[in-house]
Amino acid sequence: MIEVDYGPGVLFGIIVIVFVAPTIYGLFIDRIKG
Repeated sequence: MIEVDYGPGVLFGIIVIVFVAPTIYGLFIDRIKG
């Protein structure tokens, strides 16, 4: 069994991805439409 340590760093990383991903996705769509 491999134990995965879900520490504050991992949680912070997930939060950053959740909030940043939609912004990057939106800019990506704007570039395609433009």
